[in-house]
Amino acid sequence: MSTCQSCSSTAVDGTELRWPVFRHLDFTDVASTGGLIACRACGAVAAADFNRVAAVHRGFLFEAKYLAAAPTTHVIHGQSSGDTRPARQAAWITKHLETSGITCPSILDVGCFDGALLKELSARWPAARLLAGHDPNPALAPFFPQKPPFEFHATCNSLVGASFDVIMASHSLMNDRQLPTTLATLAKLLATNGLLIMVMPNIAHNTPYLLMGDQYWFGSPRYLIGLFHQQGLSVRRGLSEDWGHDLVLLASVSDGKPPLDSTPPDRPASQPVSAMLASLERSAAAINALHRDDRGYHVLGRTANAAFAASVLGERCIGFIDEAIEPGKISSFRNLPAVHPSQLTG
Repeated sequence: MSTCQSCSSTAVDGTELRWPVFRHLDFTDVASTGGLIACRACGAVAAADFNRVAAVHRGFLFEAKYLAAAPTTHVIHGQSSGDTRPARQAAWITKHLETSGITCPSILDVGCFDGALLKELSARWPAARLLAGHDPNPALAPFFPQKPPFEFHATCNSLVGASFDVIMASHSLMNDRQLPTTLATLAKLLATNGLLIMVMPNIAHNTPYLLMGDQYWFGSPRYLIGLFHQQGLSVRRGLSEDWGHDLVLLASVSDGKPPLDSTPPDRPASQPVSAMLASLERSAAAINALHRDDRGYHVLGRTANAAFAASVLGERCIGFIDEAIEPGKISSFRNLPAVHPSQLTG
């Protein structure tokens, strides 16, 4: 009998995915299929097989140091080359710190990789007291900034006793098998007036993110808000104009009153998941209805949506187009060529 990996309830609904699942690193397929579990008790939406996800993560450990040595900056679609996710997040955090009157901040980035966000923040806050990065892969330590106030931590235990004005966890806690335990640790590291920012792909807006084979957890607001409340934290949703289509939860230490938020409770977890999968079925049917000669199709973008479309097309997908690629250059996505739209002919 299946059980929820968070609350141990057996009131769960299992779903087998009909499409290949892929990984965040390069959106290549890691398995021909996968499964999800939706818990009716706590609202968690999680991978059905945590051991399979763990195997994907072990493979990534061998590749991460090579990626850090030659990193690729992901530019936000349709924006200038300097408008990256770390730059946008650093700008938002800077505005928050200025509003809060904090002049010598202490900041923790969970899932820091090579420290890109903290480097952005260092340029804005030269008087920062501490810029700490946490990443479970110790092989990344040599690529992280080596001078104070930067610190690299491969475990949360080494952070015990510290206090942070801002804790950023962007696209990282969904990959943490021990999410409830890690969140409890982070809550203890939060300063009295601090802010904990959790960013996850919003499966309501980007449904193909349900097909990520390297995620343990998926963005169910009901479940995540419940975890924050268990730690006595108040929660509010980040505004879409600040964060795009990501699911963003902003948590702070409660003022002694019961923690509240303005987000209405989700429907039972199984209902939205089934509705989202039905949406993917409709998209797949529309893609399969396409007919063209042997030249095949180019797919727009290098995202989860593009990866899903390519997996449905199969051999009919011959490449990708993306405005973020410099005209005249050839990149790669899912082991196929990716080019600027101006390079397509015919």
